[in-house]
Amino acid sequence: MGQIVKITCASCKSEWKCKTGCGILHGDLERVAQLYLPEQCRKITHYAKQTEYPLFSFEYGLSWCPYCNHIGSVPVLRLEDENISYLGACEHCMKEVSLIDSLENVECPVCHQRKLTQEIDGMWD
Repeated sequence: MGQIVKITCASCKSEWKCKTGCGILHGDLERVAQLYLPEQCRKITHYAKQTEYPLFSFEYGLSWCPYCNHIGSVPVLRLEDENISYLGACEHCMKEVSLIDSLENVECPVCHQRKLTQEIDGMWD
């Protein structure tokens, strides 16, 4: 079961709700592949068909887009036996994002202050 994280700017009070973790449907690699852009989806699906029990880990992670400044969540997939990772694209501009390890280094997209905090706002599956 995943969590819904609320990110809030202490300066301008802007908020973002992002899902993190994974749900029960994400236990199937071919279903997870559908969350990615077409080229990545083809590669993941091809890999899934090559082995009976593919080893992978999947979750949604917090992200920041350097192109459109969007804060959100993206799918993060790691194919364990291939040592390959796939990171989803920004849901707004479809470009490459950066995963957020710590909000201390992320500016608010609205007021550009580094005063973002996060709290658990709910669960999802």
